[in-house]
Amino acid sequence: AVTRSATVFVSYLAATANDCAREAGHKTITTTDVTKALEAVGLGDFVDRLRADLDAHIQLVNDKKHSAARHKEAEDEADEEQEEVEDGDSEPDVEEDDAVQPAEDPMDVDDSDGEDPKRMRTE
Repeated sequence: AVTRSATVFVSYLAATANDCAREAGHKTITTTDVTKALEAVGLGDFVDRLRADLDAHIQLVNDKKHSAARHKEAEDEADEEQEEVEDGDSEPDVEEDDAVQPAEDPMDVDDSDGEDPKRMRTE
């Protein structure tokens, strides 16, 4: 019974918030639309608590993001330090630009007329 009641309440509140969003001229339901819907259905007393809970949730999400970013930065710094230690003991890496390239095959020369040079002309 509680689950059914909660489902009906949330559906009713969402429909009312959707109406508020349409009246405001936008398609997406925002927090402002939800607070207006709460006031419209006679539950304006919950608006302050809802805003406080929303602010706490946003703060928690931001803290998690910042914590994850700091953790990633620390891992990246540790990886760079490990690479520097490993690079000091080994031979220098040869970059692709510095590598010796094989000589061009004379048959691969472009005639610059757009045709394949290996294909014979039949004129």
